Amino acid sequence: MPEATPTRVRPSGPAPVNVEPSSEVETDIRETLGQLKSGEISSMSKEQADLLKQNLAQSARRRGESTIKQLDRDLIRRGIYRSGIANRNARNVRLQIESEISMGEREIEVKRLAAQFTDKMLYLDKSQTWLRDRHNYELGKEQIAAQREATSAQYAVGMASVEAQRYGARLSAGAARANLGFAKERFEWEKQQTVIDRQDRRTVNFVNMWSNL
Repeated sequence: MPEATPTRVRPSGPAPVNVEPSSEVETDIRETLGQLKSGEISSMSKEQADLLKQNLAQSARRRGESTIKQLDRDLIRRGIYRSGIANRNARNVRLQIESEISMGEREIEVKRLAAQFTDKMLYLDKSQTWLRDRHNYELGKEQIAAQREATSAQYAVGMASVEAQRYGARLSAGAARANLGFAKERFEWEKQQTVIDRQDRRTVNFVNMWSNL
């Protein structure tokens, strides 16, 4: 009887789902991180800081001019507008306003640099998170592939064992049938021998009986 070859059967079940990350999404993440690194994406860009400085200067100078006009009206009311005090007042107010503008611009610049530092830290944190998640994904994908290979190997071993048991059972059944056939033939032969022996004994007895006569 030819030896049975185990047949490898693919395990049943739903097809594996493709969970590869979208290349478009990964590109967007890389671009966003790059823009965050370069300062293109910022909580306070240089343009925003310049606009704040411009608004600060305009507001301060309008306030200064309003103060100068108020002082001039007071001098006119007192009748001393032409005494030179008006010019000194205007000069002092404008110097004070420019000092306030300079201090305000420095504060804005400090805030911009602090925001830039915070953005850099955010970039590093997000980059580390993305790299860690990417590493975990690749590692998980390798583990899943290894588990699938191990499962397939175990399944193949199990199927080979089943086929081997079936083959062994067929061999045992064939041997049992052969033994049964041999036993039947031996029984028939022994039965024939018994008949022959009886006939031989009868013949011997008959000869002996006639010899004694």
